[in-house]
Amino acid sequence: MWDDKGQKIKSSTNPRINNVVNNKNLMLQEFKNNIDQQISSYEGLLTYEVVSQILGGNLKTKNSRIKEIDFIEYCKEVCQNKYNQGKVSYSYLYNKTLAIKQFKEFFKSKYGRSIISICDINSKLFEDYKSYRITIRGNSPESINKCLSPLFDGVKSLYENGLIDSLVYASVYGKYLSTKKTAYNPIVEDKQIRYLTPEQLNEFVNIYHNMKRQRTYEIMQMFLFSVNTGLRVSDIVTLEWNHIDFAKKILKKNMVKTKEIIEIHLNKLAMDILNQWKRYNRNQRFVFDLMNEDVDFNNRDYVFKKIASKNRIIQTSLHSVGVKMNLPFSLSLHLARHNISSFSLKTKY
Repeated sequence: MWDDKGQKIKSSTNPRINNVVNNKNLMLQEFKNNIDQQISSYEGLLTYEVVSQILGGNLKTKNSRIKEIDFIEYCKEVCQNKYNQGKVSYSYLYNKTLAIKQFKEFFKSKYGRSIISICDINSKLFEDYKSYRITIRGNSPESINKCLSPLFDGVKSLYENGLIDSLVYASVYGKYLSTKKTAYNPIVEDKQIRYLTPEQLNEFVNIYHNMKRQRTYEIMQMFLFSVNTGLRVSDIVTLEWNHIDFAKKILKKNMVKTKEIIEIHLNKLAMDILNQWKRYNRNQRFVFDLMNEDVDFNNRDYVFKKIASKNRIIQTSLHSVGVKMNLPFSLSLHLARHNISSFSLKTKY
């Protein structure tokens, strides 16, 4: 008697049975409303485990979970789940579990406690651990990074479940040691940093004013905005309207590459570009309409693939402009950042 389309029990011609059916449907609706309310008010990413707890009626609040969770056991659980899902081998599980145990031993020797609570997680703890591995254990950066991997997985999972805030996450997650090999070179060599000369930039602006192709015109606008702000392509793509204070003429956002918070005072040229894009009224969230409004920044792989995709489109368009200008090098948005520090632009857009 189940109505799959209506998601309720079908009514009956028998009044007595129909009365029972109505009561059962009211109970189902009440249960569904309760579930919907818990889902809408949940702080954090709705994982399979969270939804299961909601449906089972045993969801714990954020504060109670923070008090109960031992970071070491949490990291082990994250690692074990990877193994159970067939994503990693047993040797991976064994080695990462050992690395987690070593982190626990370090914490116990330094702080005299065996339990690492979520409140203990901060950048200093991890920097101290790296220093310990380098100076006391004599490990290589590659070896240390392998030991950090399961810990960072745990930090990422905590963040996705709303158990640590974004600032803690940004200051800890993915902060691996550099493994680049550099050798001392006694010969001083000039590294060529390319940028447009004032004459070349004026030529770029003239082409910009006469550009008939709307999309190329818009990408050239992004280049000019970067010239006046120094933003990287990743920050151009992810620039949101809420990063702009139009009254104070200030841009403030977290940089994608460095995770640092920047604050830029916008000049008239940058403000003119922003106001023009505001009149386009295409995207209610992202200034240059290069991201979908509903993008989830927790999905890092998708976000970086999206940035790379937009970067290729932008670079292809700018390259064609550079060819038209007969530049001896390829024109790119990255090159625009060099112009902001090379000279003050004195031209009208």
